[in-house]
Amino acid sequence: MGGVTAPFLVAALVGWFLPRDHRVTRAVTLRLGPQTVWETVANLDRLPSWWLMVRSVERLPDVAGRTRYRQTFANKRGRDEPVELEVAKTNPPMRLVTRITDERSSFQGRWTYAIEPAGPGSRVSVTEEGTIRNPLVRFFFRTMMSKTFFVDSYLRALGQKFGETVEPRSSPAVVHEEIV
Repeated sequence: MGGVTAPFLVAALVGWFLPRDHRVTRAVTLRLGPQTVWETVANLDRLPSWWLMVRSVERLPDVAGRTRYRQTFANKRGRDEPVELEVAKTNPPMRLVTRITDERSSFQGRWTYAIEPAGPGSRVSVTEEGTIRNPLVRFFFRTMMSKTFFVDSYLRALGQKFGETVEPRSSPAVVHEEIV
């Protein structure tokens, strides 16, 4: 038994010393204008129809006037990972902020989506500000995945939704107002 648990204990110990928080901003340029892109980005109900990482989206009752959802993500272990989130701020067609509200989730944080004109098209950037409290999860996330994995997957799927092949690039962080 000890031979099986020892690697996990070592991983958790290493994870304890890794940073809990991360912030990453990635961006792509699309051929479509901001309003068209906004209509897709802001329609969280339709996310599973074009981003394959999300298996389902369930609308939850609003809390304090904020729209809430449960998104179920597919993972590599074959188990679904439900995450509850809320729309924390919206400024159509330029900015959307979603925040994880599920305290049981391994991940906490928010995504800020920014859409701005770029010639005849749009520049879409997503800033992920995350916290991983569980040291074992933090170890695996930090050592076996790119910090940009989820944002890059989202932006590539968004490009594919519009028939474009895009490659997300690092970008300056989106400036945002504090959300209460």
